Amino acid sequence: MVMKTKSILLVDDEPIILKSLSRELISGNLSLNVTVAISTKYAIASINNGYYDLVVTDLMMPDLTGFEVLKAAKQLKNRQSKVIILTSDRDVKFAIDAMRLGADDYFLKPCDIDDLVNRIGNCLVKQDLERKVLMQDNILSVCSYCSKIRADQLSEVGKGPWLSCEEYFAQVNGMVFSHGCCPECFEKAKPNFAHLPISSVLSPRGVEVKEETV
Repeated sequence: MVMKTKSILLVDDEPIILKSLSRELISGNLSLNVTVAISTKYAIASINNGYYDLVVTDLMMPDLTGFEVLKAAKQLKNRQSKVIILTSDRDVKFAIDAMRLGADDYFLKPCDIDDLVNRIGNCLVKQDLERKVLMQDNILSVCSYCSKIRADQLSEVGKGPWLSCEEYFAQVNGMVFSHGCCPECFEKAKPNFAHLPISSVLSPRGVEVKEETV
């Protein structure tokens, strides 16, 4: 299901639950590195100092709630960590609050371990797909010969029209170009201006270059 080894942080104030759940995850079909935290404060410190693809946290704990763990994981946007909330409280308000804060799944205890493992696997597969999409969004396909850019944003990925740089940014981002001349190109192009009246030649800054006649 998930090829790459994933890192998971399990958070619960009951050691027996941490031990049994981590054992099941390690012995299952998923390729996982499992870390456990017996308090929310330790969990938040671990999130801030490390990296976890997925955080599975109990909601009600003595020090802080699982919502604080959820917030800590989701505030690090660049990591794209997934979070699953576990709770024995059946109040739907908690489920709504969890989803509003960005939880990716919500699971009632006592839970079937096989079902939980499947939900974890689905969550990680979704994460891989989202990362692939993000990677594609951050990469421009540029022709090695003519430097045209493939605008996949305007069509199916891999089948977008090939556009010049100006066309691409105008159609995709709505940008308008103003063409000028950099100092290096201006110096190279100077010989081409020899036959023109000097007053018609512009410097790289767009200022007319004038010479006094003797």
